[in-house]
Amino acid sequence: MWSLGVRFATEPEGMHRYRVVPGAPADGTPVGDLPCGEYAWVSLIIRNGSLVPVTADTTLRADDDVLVLADPDDADTIAALFGSNEATP
Repeated sequence: MWSLGVRFATEPEGMHRYRVVPGAPADGTPVGDLPCGEYAWVSLIIRNGSLVPVTADTTLRADDDVLVLADPDDADTIAALFGSNEATP
């Protein structure tokens, strides 16, 4: 097993972690087609314990863990795309 941990001096503003819920708008949608605005960035996708390369063509699937950098004011809108509140680590 391999793990990665990152520590910050302060909590990063605008970093959100979600799990894609089956049937959510993001389930089956390519990252580039997500209607999350130009100031949101899907930075990491973890699927079945493996890192998935993120491109505009990467299709999200149910149960993917997704790390999104976005304006904190957009958190509720972005959470609705994934069908969940922020996931717990």
